[in-house]
Amino acid sequence: MVDYLIKDVDSRHLHLNRDVNYILLVNDDLKLSLELDGESHLIILNQASKDIRIQNTGTLKKDAYLKITYIDLSAHGLDLSSDISVDEGASLEVVLKILVATSKQVKMNYVNHKAHSSVLIDNSAIVLKNGDLNLRCTGDIKKGAHHSASHQHTRTLTFNEVKRALCIPELLIDEDEVEASHALSSGAIDEDILFYMQTRGLDEKAAMRLLIHSYLMLDEKIDQSLMDKLEKQVDEICMMY
Repeated sequence: MVDYLIKDVDSRHLHLNRDVNYILLVNDDLKLSLELDGESHLIILNQASKDIRIQNTGTLKKDAYLKITYIDLSAHGLDLSSDISVDEGASLEVVLKILVATSKQVKMNYVNHKAHSSVLIDNSAIVLKNGDLNLRCTGDIKKGAHHSASHQHTRTLTFNEVKRALCIPELLIDEDEVEASHALSSGAIDEDILFYMQTRGLDEKAAMRLLIHSYLMLDEKIDQSLMDKLEKQVDEICMMY
């Protein structure tokens, strides 16, 4: 298991140390600035009991590596902006897992500034009844960033009567010798899949819970008490629908 430093954060700027893995428990508006020249994994968990705004800016220096995971199972509103520049030989991996039961806006902008840099983005969202999601994700490869890569994938699962599930993938490419792609899948829950799961002994809520887990739960092994808390949130959501 990877060791993580767990920090409660509340309405402040936070600067991360190099070569340290963090879990940030966010309870209020947060401005997070990063400047990394080592290797780190950052997990940001929205634990707020109200609408909040998270602003994340940063720079990955030469040959640095950062994986940043946003997970939000809150029933409240979110305004998330993430803007990170990637230097020569550096690699950025971004994972977003978000549950939308009210209005949530996400704006991501990741820039390959120098050669041999890499950006990989994986977004997963479930939009519930009355949920309103506006997600814009931009990969930007600047002139001179040759032999760089920018890839993004977004998948969205919607329930009936959502207000909006808008996802806009965007690539801005100003260099020839690069790799770049984006993929988007969006749709309602497949009733055939739910029926199949129920024929295998699961009731409707248990089947929904399994689907939500497959979209939104963390792959990493983290503190068990935090995992239990996230699973409890999923259970509470399933009881509402």
